[in-house]
Amino acid sequence: MPYPNQTAIITHASSDMSFPYAEAHGILQLPDYVIFGEQQYRTLLDISSEEFFRRLETEPALPTSSPPSAGAFAEAFTQAAAQGASGIICLVITGAMSGCFNYAESARRMLEADGFPIPIRVYDSAQSSHGLDFMAAFAARRANGGMAMDDIIAALDALRPAVASYFIFDSLKYLRRSGRVGAIRALAADTLGLRPILTFQDGVVRDIGMSRRGYRDGIETILTRYRAEAGGGDEVIVFHSRMEEEARGIIAQIREATPDIPVRTGGVGPVMGLYSSPKCIGVVFRKKTC
Repeated sequence: MPYPNQTAIITHASSDMSFPYAEAHGILQLPDYVIFGEQQYRTLLDISSEEFFRRLETEPALPTSSPPSAGAFAEAFTQAAAQGASGIICLVITGAMSGCFNYAESARRMLEADGFPIPIRVYDSAQSSHGLDFMAAFAARRANGGMAMDDIIAALDALRPAVASYFIFDSLKYLRRSGRVGAIRALAADTLGLRPILTFQDGVVRDIGMSRRGYRDGIETILTRYRAEAGGGDEVIVFHSRMEEEARGIIAQIREATPDIPVRTGGVGPVMGLYSSPKCIGVVFRKKTC
């Protein structure tokens, strides 16, 4: 895609942004990889979310994931420069959960040591899934509008602490298997039928409570937070896996509460799916600032 003297926005598929959406908005998105045994797949390209969840439920061993390599990032940076970009901002998944930032930084250092002709900034989103999507799309809208690279970075710096990403999983089983939550706590929650309500804080997943009456109670908690905290912004993203009816209900209530803010929907891909459950739902929006 051409970048006529503007900042190129690059991200990767941990954003759960669809590749058609990325292409339509001038975002260069690299695939991540999910590995089942000896089989490796490019996420959202070689394996669909539904196929991933089907295998997650039936295979005995938990799959693993891998971010793009330093070489893949270097190739993407070189491609953007060749297509006329005046600078590059590469937004990546939270460094607290992945080594992706280090791979992209390694590519940047390697290219700049060889006299790369345009500046590159690797940006830790402190988010995953559609929180990263939200920030990459935000940056792309400003780049496409002609905003200077330094001004986009300043806008991202203001946005990052204001991104609210709230979500609820059907089970903590997969977080427990991945080692990202205590086994005893996860087992107790699942045994009692509790639904954890989660968010990203300081780049890591933290719980803000447990829903004791199933999804409906948890969704209402998220909507209550949305009504109290939403502070405008470009858009709201409602994302889910296998919860289409519930997603429609959330969208209707968000539109009622804030009719002037566009709502976009998205799915849950394999990278977040490693830790979520086959049924999950969430909302990403910009919070009010003091």
